[in-house]
Amino acid sequence: MTNESESAIASRSSSSWLSIPERGSVLGIRAMVWAVGIGGRTFARAILWFVMVYFFAFSTKARRASRDLLKRLDQPHRTADVFGHLLRFGQVALDRVLLVQGKTSSFEFDLGPRELFEELQNAKTGALLLGAHVGSFEALAGMARHFDLKVSTVVNTGGSKMVTAVLQHLNPELAASLIDLDKGRLDAIFEVRRRLEDGHHVGVLADRVVEAEKSVVVPFLGQDARFPAGPFVFAASMRCPVYFVAAIYRGGNRYQVYAQRLAERVVLPREDRDAGLRKYVGLYSDHLERLVRIAPTNWFNFYDFWDVSE
Repeated sequence: MTNESESAIASRSSSSWLSIPERGSVLGIRAMVWAVGIGGRTFARAILWFVMVYFFAFSTKARRASRDLLKRLDQPHRTADVFGHLLRFGQVALDRVLLVQGKTSSFEFDLGPRELFEELQNAKTGALLLGAHVGSFEALAGMARHFDLKVSTVVNTGGSKMVTAVLQHLNPELAASLIDLDKGRLDAIFEVRRRLEDGHHVGVLADRVVEAEKSVVVPFLGQDARFPAGPFVFAASMRCPVYFVAAIYRGGNRYQVYAQRLAERVVLPREDRDAGLRKYVGLYSDHLERLVRIAPTNWFNFYDFWDVSE
């Protein structure tokens, strides 16, 4: 793998897109863990209202980003609508606490094209699963465990060590399913390749550009937006199938799982790699846009997503 692709996939996270400071995230997660322990999911969801009122009151950037998205989609964007969007974010975060603990029986997973999941179940080698900060990636992992799919997730814990520590305390086995870029990019790249060869599918969130990372600008929801190139360069080097995946929260205890094959192989022509990248990032962007239009309040990128300045 080239130095360019290694740095792209392994760049450290920038604080520019973080919606909540890490300490606030830890306090919120701990509050939810306490509430779940006291009275289960129903009680925790009642407590969540107070947590999200605090978040709504003090997160100006999140309110602005929510209203911008709802306007773009011609959705109602009054104060109550924005609060409902942020509350949906909190509900999904609460469910994450349960899903990390392996409590998948509390949820219903509605699968999209079932043949694609059967294809993933029966594959001898792994595929790259490109997700986004839409819905719940942890619900995807929970669904995978429920259906006996082996899935590992590429993460960078450099900016979220406290949150990761809390989640690993809830489930000590969680660490085994994570491939942490913060521990060394080359080690992580070799670990991804090993797991793919062993039949593990590897999940990567592919919608946020991080500091010093190569990126690609493509249309998204009517305006140019910047997406990371790293996951797609990575996919080309791994020579494995690539899928777009997401789990959308539909209310109650129901998650709807989506999967679409983006490419059997990502091929970037030497004579014009940038054009090749734009092609595959554009495919990813198209799938993501369709999903956001279906479920706007499952969009959890609470920052100026359309800022394409370097």
